[in-house]
Amino acid sequence: MTTCHASRKHEAPLAFLEGFEGTLFADAHVTYRKVAEKQPGISLAGCWAHARRKFVEATHGNSGSGISHDGVAWIGKIYDLHHAYLRYLLETLPNLPSLEPDVLKEYLPWAPAMQEAFVFRPE
Repeated sequence: MTTCHASRKHEAPLAFLEGFEGTLFADAHVTYRKVAEKQPGISLAGCWAHARRKFVEATHGNSGSGISHDGVAWIGKIYDLHHAYLRYLLETLPNLPSLEPDVLKEYLPWAPAMQEAFVFRPE
């Protein structure tokens, strides 16, 4: 479920999520931390793409080792697991209507190519 609001202030998502209990997947913007603080029952979870971006930014200008490079590598392994799971779904559950197999068949070749294109490799 998503919503869009012109403001990035916490009042908008707080009103939208009133009564919600569960995990809120969001970027690291302070707005969502405030929502979780003000509304009991909400826990935050970030997305791997945002976490990976922070590690990639930290690698710029650094040598090919260190925590930032390790972070990028670990998230890459998590992405690999995700892609393996999608391949498994295509092979074992091809008629599952909610997954739209044709979309997944187009996505699977595209995803690794995009991952290769956007992985930072120090020279």
